[in-house]
Amino acid sequence: MNQVSGSAGCSAAWALRSFSTRLALPLMIRRSAYWWTRLYCFCAARIPLANRTRMSIRMIRLTIRGMNGLSDAQFEELKHDLAHLLVELDGLLDLTEEGARPIELDQPIGRLSRMDAMQQREMAMANRDAHRARKRLVEEAIEAVDDGSYGLCVTCDRPIPWARLKALPEAPTCLTCQEKRDA
Repeated sequence: MNQVSGSAGCSAAWALRSFSTRLALPLMIRRSAYWWTRLYCFCAARIPLANRTRMSIRMIRLTIRGMNGLSDAQFEELKHDLAHLLVELDGLLDLTEEGARPIELDQPIGRLSRMDAMQQREMAMANRDAHRARKRLVEEAIEAVDDGSYGLCVTCDRPIPWARLKALPEAPTCLTCQEKRDA
C-alpha cells in the first residue's frame, strides 16, 4: 500500500512539475528567445521525425512563433505579402520568358537592329534569372512559415526585425548577417 501511494505521489509530482513548466515556458521564451531557439534546434534535431506526435510538432511551432518577435497581426500581414509576392513573381517570369526567347536570324533586319535585339534578350535573361532566384527565396520563406521558423535568421537564429521583413518578406537573414555575407 505504501509503495502504491509512493508511486502515485511521484507521478502526481511529475505531472505538477510538467504542468508548471508548460506555464512558465512562454515567460522564459520572452526573456531569452535566442537561447531557447538554440536549445530547440539542439533538441529537435535529435528527435526522430517518426517519434514526433502532432501535439509536439504543434507545441514546437507555437514555441518558435513566440520567439520570432512578431505579433499575430504582423505575422498574418507578412504571410499575405509573401503570397502576393509569389503571384507577382509568377507574372513577371511569364513576361520575361517571352523576351528571353531565341532571336530568329531569318528576319531581314539590319545589323544594328539584330545587335539591339540580342542585347535586349540578354537583359531579359538576366531579369528572368533574378526573378527565379527571388521566387526561390519566397518559396523557402513560405516553407519556413509552414515550419514555424519564419522570422528567425538562418545564420544566427536571432529574430529578424519587423522593418526588414516588411521591406523584404523573403529575407532569410538579419541585417548584420547579411552585411557579413556581402562583405
